[in-house]
Amino acid sequence: MLKSGFGCPLIVVMYLSSFVVPATAKDVDTTAMVLASNYSWRDKSSNLRGEDLPIKAKACAIEEIVVAAAQISSQKYSESRSKYPTTIKSIHVAVGDKVKRGALLASADTDSLKKMLEIYLDYERLIRSELKVMAGKTESTKARRARLKSLVEKKIVSESDLDQIDKWIQTLENERERMLNQLDSIRKSIRQYTSQIHDANFYSEIDGEVTRLIADPKSIIGLLNAMSESLIARVEQSGAYTADIPLLDSQVQKIKVGMNAKVTLPDGSSYNGHVTQISTLPFREKRDDARSSRGYGVNAGSATELPITYLAKVDFKRPGPILPAGLHASVEIIAEIHQAKLCLPWNAIQVSDRGNFIRAFTEGSGFRVEPITLGKMGRYYVEILSPLSENVITLSRLW
Repeated sequence: MLKSGFGCPLIVVMYLSSFVVPATAKDVDTTAMVLASNYSWRDKSSNLRGEDLPIKAKACAIEEIVVAAAQISSQKYSESRSKYPTTIKSIHVAVGDKVKRGALLASADTDSLKKMLEIYLDYERLIRSELKVMAGKTESTKARRARLKSLVEKKIVSESDLDQIDKWIQTLENERERMLNQLDSIRKSIRQYTSQIHDANFYSEIDGEVTRLIADPKSIIGLLNAMSESLIARVEQSGAYTADIPLLDSQVQKIKVGMNAKVTLPDGSSYNGHVTQISTLPFREKRDDARSSRGYGVNAGSATELPITYLAKVDFKRPGPILPAGLHASVEIIAEIHQAKLCLPWNAIQVSDRGNFIRAFTEGSGFRVEPITLGKMGRYYVEILSPLSENVITLSRLW
């Protein structure tokens, strides 16, 4: 039997569904009442704590809520990244600094880049010079061939002499083609190094606050993959945020874009928002074992597959200081509002393995224990499907 410290049946919150469902209790006297953890139903003015309180069933709205964990990120931010292997030479800001658009955030070390650029520029000048020499050779050889051709026509020299000079001209043209291809490759390298030097200074693209900086400025970023983009600095604007929520298939089927949501931060503060995006592509994350990530051991290469999820986004506004990127939060999405004709608070219902009951009182009939059928279940209310007479009063005992 699940009991609290006071001996009452516990109410278990099932986060995979959106309802709060009370656990069944064994061997509970049907005349005993389920105890509620909240006192919103106690009449504070009557000082009836520990007494039976009369409650009549009434209409209510029961919300079906999808609850999930989320990660918070700013909606508007600017990230400075390096596309090439480089070393950061200096950082001009600190985390928490307020910056304007165009502010210099960091500078990369360009000494080695400039040296490589100068080497390729020298190489380009050399190839261009050799091409000029080769063009002169080709021109003079073709002029010689023209003179030789007239001698062949006059049968002063043989055709074989003309064939030899034709082969030499073809060799010169092939060499020129090879050098032109080499020159094209050199110029690509020049453009690359010129671009890297130009991109060596990293600027903020927005007004905002610096929230992240490279951990080790002396490290070579982008070393493993020259095309990888390594984060150097992140600037964010406060006020508007997005909560990224991984949802199970059973949850994502219940929500739609535009639904209202509540985002609760770790400090307990809550903010209203709405669903802005729901991915239709499933995602299954793999969690590597401790040893498999090292690539050895019995379980090397193995990974634990987590459940398939779909990413949803909830946008919300929050004034004040910028929230750190990646902050964990809880999100409640109101998936459905059910209008019930008859409702009672949970503390007016007794739940046991023999069924659900209320303690009813009717003028002239007195007290009795009456079985009831429950419908939709909410956090504080539960729908009553059993017919109840208007003059039936249920009793709730609060502790």
